[in-house]
Amino acid sequence: MTESNITTLKTYEPAKITAFQVDAFEGVSNVALKENSTAMLTCISEGFPTPEISLIKGETLAFGVSIVQSEISIRGQLNKTFTNVNRQMTGKYACVASNKHGQSAQSLYLNILYPPSVIRTDNLYIKEGESLNITCTYEPGNPPETAVQWLKAGIIYSNKTLLYQSVARTDAGIYSCIATNTYDNEHTNFTGVDSKQFILHVLYQPIVQRFSLEQFDDNLNVTVSENDSVVFNCIAEGFPSPDMRLLKDSVKLAEFNGKSQGNTTTRLRHAMPSAGRQDMGQYTCVASNTIGLGGKEMFLNVLFPASRKIPIKDFSNNGNEANIYLGGEVTFSFSALANPLPTSAEYVWHKCSDTNICTIIANSSRSYIETYREISNLTVVNITESDYGMYILQVGNGIGKPHTEVYFLKRLSSLPIKPITSVSHIGLISAGLSVVFILIVIFVVACVHRHLRRRETIGQDVGYLFVVPTTPYYNDTTAQPPVVPWDRLDVQGEAIALSSSLPAENVDVQSEIYSEIDPQQVEDIISRDDGATNEAQLMTEHIRYKDVGPPEQDDEPQYIYGRCGH
Repeated sequence: MTESNITTLKTYEPAKITAFQVDAFEGVSNVALKENSTAMLTCISEGFPTPEISLIKGETLAFGVSIVQSEISIRGQLNKTFTNVNRQMTGKYACVASNKHGQSAQSLYLNILYPPSVIRTDNLYIKEGESLNITCTYEPGNPPETAVQWLKAGIIYSNKTLLYQSVARTDAGIYSCIATNTYDNEHTNFTGVDSKQFILHVLYQPIVQRFSLEQFDDNLNVTVSENDSVVFNCIAEGFPSPDMRLLKDSVKLAEFNGKSQGNTTTRLRHAMPSAGRQDMGQYTCVASNTIGLGGKEMFLNVLFPASRKIPIKDFSNNGNEANIYLGGEVTFSFSALANPLPTSAEYVWHKCSDTNICTIIANSSRSYIETYREISNLTVVNITESDYGMYILQVGNGIGKPHTEVYFLKRLSSLPIKPITSVSHIGLISAGLSVVFILIVIFVVACVHRHLRRRETIGQDVGYLFVVPTTPYYNDTTAQPPVVPWDRLDVQGEAIALSSSLPAENVDVQSEIYSEIDPQQVEDIISRDDGATNEAQLMTEHIRYKDVGPPEQDDEPQYIYGRCGH
């Protein structure tokens, strides 16, 4: 066969698409592919000359032209592989085959399936008792139909909206919002899921869950013995994590701060190596945070033996000693410090002497015992010789050794003088003494001043002296006191006959004054000793001296005999 014969066998044929498909989806024009999957598109054409094949998405050339040529075959084919298919590839695709004699096109729709996307919710802090309403928001996937659920610890709580009328502390936790879409046909099954979590923090005031002593469980009234070791344990829960304090009678003993915001439990431990009687009392464990506080109380009872509560009032400088006269009475008192308190039968009074052994005292007509709780009194009346001696009180409460208290009753030889103990009496006496002292000072100053003035008037060659009795005899305070020359006084300060003469015109005055002095009454007043009652007495009768005469010379100065008031 010649070359010209071969040429005549070729027939010109326009381009034609014989197949356009996704592998495994033969004949399917709407192909659903899962996001991130792998797929290959194949486009096959026929025509002569061999067609050019183009793959177009929408109206845009998508992947260029791929031409498979064969010198023998007139078939044309384009294969395009998609790896990690994503949602942006969703759309209509066309395969176009063309040559100079014509073109042909065929299309299919790629439906990329992907899940919805949940929008994150921030962690939430809310007080207990408040309401809560949270909606799960999301961006829809493909297909857009979406189911939404709220889950906590794998349990479904609600759909789309998380709603609480009153939040409780038990509602705190991690919540997940789950959004789901699905696609199902004979070629593709798809389920898309997305979820986001948030933490719900419920703020609430602390509560002390447990407050106890080690080895005593949850007993809130614990009894231990003196010198026992005691360990306090306190556990509290709250959010934020509470701070804790251990108090005894409102005094802080220990403190512990909460660890973190995420921890709702705080523990406090306090050890007391040796419990004493001073440790007995009410203990409180207090937990607090920014929301409020809570607490729990416990009473610690410490048993200890009896002892004297406070020092008794001394009967003498020797402590428990009383000095009482015959026929008197005495009361010995005792106040006990003990836990538990002694019973009345546990107060035992004894009387001891040098000749007899100590005997228990029983109530009688002259001695009786009064006991109430921590107080015991022994009273002895109409004391006789046999009552003097030593008294012993023994007090026990079943803890340790009994306490022994010793008293002594001694005899006074005479009745005691009751001391002045009234504050008002002491104040009155002190005030009276002060007034008397001031009056004496005023009197002395007045007398000295008056004496000096008279010496200036009379002259420097004659000495005179005021005769001052212990009590005044003047009722008239305006009269001038008489003056007596030195040579008219005896050694006792009494007036004697004047050796110098006074002027004649003064004889009547002097005679009248002297005639009023009675030496016997003056002596009686000086020698009288009536105690405090004499201090306020005043002499109202005139005293007369009959043996005193007028002065003999007229040229002598006048002297007035008298006494300064006391």
